[in-house]
Amino acid sequence: MLFKISGKHISITDAIRAHAEEKASKLPRYYNGVNQVEVLIDGNNGGKNISVEVIARGEHSNVFVATETGEDAYQCID
Repeated sequence: MLFKISGKHISITDAIRAHAEEKASKLPRYYNGVNQVEVLIDGNNGGKNISVEVIARGEHSNVFVATETGEDAYQCID
């Protein structure tokens, strides 16, 4: 599975990357056709308001998008 993580207005630490990869690796349990996961983290307002978007692409051009906004990147990824 291809995994990509990127940050906007926030630096992606190794801990955040590892946490996101761990959570993304569980997605094939729910849908076997997932072959690419992209995580976009946006730290608005100086990092006080974090927005996380997870885009999972699967076979047959299926695309699943989940978004969450909060104060902690780890909770948003969960």
